[in-house]
Amino acid sequence: MCTKLSVVVLLTVAVIFSACESNHMFKSEKKIKSDIQGTWDMIIFKTDELDQTWIFTSDSLYLLRQESLGSSNYDTVDVVDYKIDVTVSAPYVIVDGIELDPEYNKKWTITQLDTKVLAIACDYKNGGVLQKEFVKR
Repeated sequence: MCTKLSVVVLLTVAVIFSACESNHMFKSEKKIKSDIQGTWDMIIFKTDELDQTWIFTSDSLYLLRQESLGSSNYDTVDVVDYKIDVTVSAPYVIVDGIELDPEYNKKWTITQLDTKVLAIACDYKNGGVLQKEFVKR
């Protein structure tokens, strides 16, 4: 009886984990850090917001912002360190030290990370959620 229950529980757990939308939760810190490296263009949803690009290197995050609407020139806004933290429940990217946009100094949950898309989310003021989505260049 105990063996049958163990098999049922094991199968249930296997089905739940295989049904996860993304398997990035099972990646190591080293693998997440490797996957996040590169140039990511932020998807902008407002027409009056300047384009942004985040460049992750092995040890730094470069934030670039469009000089003005319609411009093809970008300024480096900040260069900061970042950390990857992987827990059983989710991987995180921790950003600190951004001066121009301090709202980005957060522990971001990585909700999607693959070869084309990076999506991150964190708690926001007044109980909301701040989400940012990027496409890889």
